[in-house]
Amino acid sequence: MGNYFLENSSDEMDHDLCKFSTGEHGYPTVGQGRLDDGGFWEVPCYICARKYELKNPGEKCWPHTSKDIETLFLRKEKD
Repeated sequence: MGNYFLENSSDEMDHDLCKFSTGEHGYPTVGQGRLDDGGFWEVPCYICARKYELKNPGEKCWPHTSKDIETLFLRKEKD
């Protein structure tokens, strides 16, 4: 799987080739390449994920930003 923690990884992608799926967490995922059994893309696309969130206020789309990942991690530790 690609390194989805790098927000700049999708800067030079052809976004017309990006596809959506639903991850095992129940939220949309977007990217290119192979789709794993959990619904996550080999090459995730931050740009298309943020565009999706702008068009769908209140919804999250993977890949998340580093800040989102940190927030989710901290929330898990509190539980």
